[in-house]
Amino acid sequence: MSRQTRIFACGGCGLSRGADIEQYIPRDGSADVVYIDTSDANKGKHHTDDNSYFIPLLRGSGSNRKKNAGVIAKAVKEGDILSLFEPADFNIIVYSAAGGSGSVIGPVLVGELLKQRKTVVSVVVGETDSDNHLNNTIGTLKTLESQAILAEKPAIIDYHENKPGITIQDVDDDIREALVALVELSSQKNEYLDVEDLTNFVQYTNVIQNQLPQLTSMFIVDDRKTAGSIPEPIAIASLYSNVNDHQAFGNASYRTFGVVPEDSQTEQLHFVLNTIGINEILKGLEDKEEQSKKASASRTERRNLISSDDDIDDSGIVF
Repeated sequence: MSRQTRIFACGGCGLSRGADIEQYIPRDGSADVVYIDTSDANKGKHHTDDNSYFIPLLRGSGSNRKKNAGVIAKAVKEGDILSLFEPADFNIIVYSAAGGSGSVIGPVLVGELLKQRKTVVSVVVGETDSDNHLNNTIGTLKTLESQAILAEKPAIIDYHENKPGITIQDVDDDIREALVALVELSSQKNEYLDVEDLTNFVQYTNVIQNQLPQLTSMFIVDDRKTAGSIPEPIAIASLYSNVNDHQAFGNASYRTFGVVPEDSQTEQLHFVLNTIGINEILKGLEDKEEQSKKASASRTERRNLISSDDDIDDSGIVF
């Protein structure tokens, strides 16, 4: 029997968020976390030789997505990663869109899994605290759209963002809750919800005609009212503690549901997919990008301290 769920934790952010979820992973072998990075600088107690892969000869990316992109892509596409860590029935990839390593490893992994027709969802955190992080975040989202187009399958993301007014801990907690929810959704222990139901939910173009494969937002909420307010749903998956709580909401093109085991603490969870959520994410990032451009243009350019009258020797010393 294949593993039900595998979490691929990529880059420095992914390694940290993956370690956060370890205590919530079932101990029956149905789910696990594996770690992939370009440096072992973030290596902790949860990262062992059996569950971790650090791409050889690299020492991190320094938030520069271009630095190791070619080596990373080759390692994912042609290397040992997917033979060491075989995809499960349901695959979750967690990474930062703003860094230099996870933002490349994650989307390339997504692309490979989509090409293999595997079920995959990304849990992604973006950042806008600097021009570099902002540009990386935008580039990562565009890369995911590119992977969807190349594979002709939707690329699903649960997107989070570090931004003013929200603490890093709050974002980390939201990511942990999302990962826990996805593990429960994919556990194969939910009555009425089978593997093919989940596959067609995530790969909704399998069953929905005339729907372009695009980057797609996933919203995870724990009440029907909020879930029903999410605009233009394409596909919805729900979990309930009681089958009689199941009621259809929203005008989705595909819908599936399951009933959690008696020992679950979940009363209800809803996973809603749409593509227009991406528009809102991009608008916020592009607005921030415009603000940054204006701020850069308004900076005072300091005059050079060195003049033609200065006496400078060949080693650059000024006398």
